[in-house]
Amino acid sequence: MADSTYEKPFLAIEAQIDRLQQRGMTLASRDAARNALRRIGYYRLSGYWYPYRLPVSGENSKRPSQFMPGTTLAGVLDVYAFDEQLRGALLDAIAQVEVALRFELGHRLGKYGPFAHLEDEHFNPGFTKMRARACNIPGCNGDCRWEESDHHEWLDRQKHAEKISTEAFAAHFRENYGEPLPIWVATEVMQLGRLTRLLDGLDSAERELLAAEWDVLDSDGRGDPSALSNWMEHLRQVRNICAHHSRIWNRNINATIAIPDGLPELAHLETGKTDDDYTPPAVRRVYGTFAILTHLLAVIEAPQQYRDRLRTLLAEFIEAQPHSATSMGFPAGWEQEPIAATQYHRDQQRLEQVALLRQSEALGTREAVALLTAVTEPSKRASRLNYYRKNGALLSVLWSARHAYPAFQFDQNTGDVPEVVIHANRRLLDGGQADDQQRWSSLEWWLTPNPDALNGATPEAALRDGALDMNALDQMLSPRDDE
Repeated sequence: MADSTYEKPFLAIEAQIDRLQQRGMTLASRDAARNALRRIGYYRLSGYWYPYRLPVSGENSKRPSQFMPGTTLAGVLDVYAFDEQLRGALLDAIAQVEVALRFELGHRLGKYGPFAHLEDEHFNPGFTKMRARACNIPGCNGDCRWEESDHHEWLDRQKHAEKISTEAFAAHFRENYGEPLPIWVATEVMQLGRLTRLLDGLDSAERELLAAEWDVLDSDGRGDPSALSNWMEHLRQVRNICAHHSRIWNRNINATIAIPDGLPELAHLETGKTDDDYTPPAVRRVYGTFAILTHLLAVIEAPQQYRDRLRTLLAEFIEAQPHSATSMGFPAGWEQEPIAATQYHRDQQRLEQVALLRQSEALGTREAVALLTAVTEPSKRASRLNYYRKNGALLSVLWSARHAYPAFQFDQNTGDVPEVVIHANRRLLDGGQADDQQRWSSLEWWLTPNPDALNGATPEAALRDGALDMNALDQMLSPRDDE
């Protein structure tokens, strides 16, 4: 026998209909009510008619069972139908972000090797630190203990996911190459929870760069990895709620949304926030979800239809039921906020900069230093890199308040920067005197086709193919007096 103190009796469908009428709900007909209750269930629907119960004055007081005057079952079913559509729209939008995150993690780790996710060196110390674990199997009594890191635990679960995956590509890799899957394949069998855990475990510099590429920024323009992780956890919780067909429209989400200082278009979500424990509804309800999804969908350049479907659905419901806006966390005047504008889009300059960085496979300082193997003493390679950069021999652009070095400038065979690259950069960068805008323009020059000197190839492609020499360079850029 269970220990529960629950004593409410089972009610047949007809008795449920009688109870609704006794409490003041208007029914179109008993047949319609009977159909709805059989199709959806009394208990499930009770979450949708709860807001229609008579209000109470005390914050912690229990609402009476009686309904407010004018409450109809048809009206409750309209809210239920809206919630169904909202769950579908949220799932479709979140899927766009999830797939983009799969690529980002697979690509970022993949540049270190197909099995970089197995190696501790690519993750932050908190993820790889060994910790005492206790067995939770019934009957063990905690006697079984061992040392394991969060990374090891993540790998164990990932290994199991790969083993049981029925995806054709997973079976192909197992049969032809064995285990484990390379990281860019492994991400395709990861659930969103495992993806977010991998994101949290990444090396801090990689997390910051990803946050910067997705325009989740702090007040200094750096990527805010904590905020990005928070957003992914919020979306994971929303996804799980929707996937299990649970009510979402007026629900509080446990992972309240963090608002990074570098995103002024989201500052209004914290309206009313004080130093006490009050949490504004916008950061814990569906309006906040809509706001961060709008931002992320714009950043990853997802088809506009996913954002439009969500916005239209919410706007039409609020127009039909204005009182519902507060329940969903919509602040007054939300329609005038930039994030809610019909044509909301990503900052064009950042969009172009990200495109240039991705096209050039930009490297961080640590990665760039590692390529300068012509300097035999590793401790002196950083000095060589700084010398090149300060004198305009090596192009870097500021991204997330850090230097990003386009990879094509390094010759991995010689372990140095080719002479033609040094001359080109010094001409482009005015011998190291160029400002930030000139540096971005210089990167654009390297990646823009030249129909005259290079037969339509870009300088970067010509360099890669061995076709960029000093004669071609002189046709495109005038020599400096100090050459």
